[in-house]
Amino acid sequence: MTSRRMTIARAGTAIGAVLLCLAGNAQQRPAFEVASIKPIPGPVNARANISGPRITLSGYALEGLIMDTYRVESWQLSGGPAWRDTDPFEIIAKAPGNVSPTPEQSREMLQSLLEERFKLKVHRETREGPVYALVIGKNGPRLKKSTAGEFRYSAGGRGRTVKLTFQKTSMDVLARQLPSQAQMDRPVLDRTALSGEWDFDLTFVPGIPPSDSNLPDLFTALRDQLGLRLESQRGPVEKLIIDHAERPSAN
Repeated sequence: MTSRRMTIARAGTAIGAVLLCLAGNAQQRPAFEVASIKPIPGPVNARANISGPRITLSGYALEGLIMDTYRVESWQLSGGPAWRDTDPFEIIAKAPGNVSPTPEQSREMLQSLLEERFKLKVHRETREGPVYALVIGKNGPRLKKSTAGEFRYSAGGRGRTVKLTFQKTSMDVLARQLPSQAQMDRPVLDRTALSGEWDFDLTFVPGIPPSDSNLPDLFTALRDQLGLRLESQRGPVEKLIIDHAERPSAN
């Protein structure tokens, strides 16, 4: 994939700041009152904005729209047209009423739009594929049993640094957060056999840290900070199969 293709395909992750929840029941799903879709020249910077009932998505390829609408990563997608991650669009739509839609309503309306205007048809499958298994390190876990009253989670950091803070959290929740936060190309499965809830922090640099960084990569951070490690294994991987998609007519 060229750098242009990567830029546009990954751009869909920015929609998460605006559209936060998975679509609901298809029969009850709301739809935009009106929507304009047109192709735009690329590469471009992707932008998402909600102002009252007006929603604008500019610079997103179909792949990016699908990723956030169906809450999947690019490596979970299979099938679809060759242009799914290369051709950006501008979508300007109006939600019913005179106020801003909720995040859930926004995502549901976008799913309806993809099905109606892009003729999108998808289905989910579970296939065997490469996974990372989260397991206990050879010197045992470095975790503190939680006595907190409620679950809390935050993600922050500066530059490329990622700092994750977990309170009253299971190992399964940690495993499910790692692929997106660490920019991984496969799921992480909890195979620590550690039950209960824990408090911990995890600080790392996704991918290979720059030469001038004194921060660890994810594998080193898990070992040194939490006493855990990742093993490459085979396991169940959920895939979203794109059965059909068409270019929308410009209007």
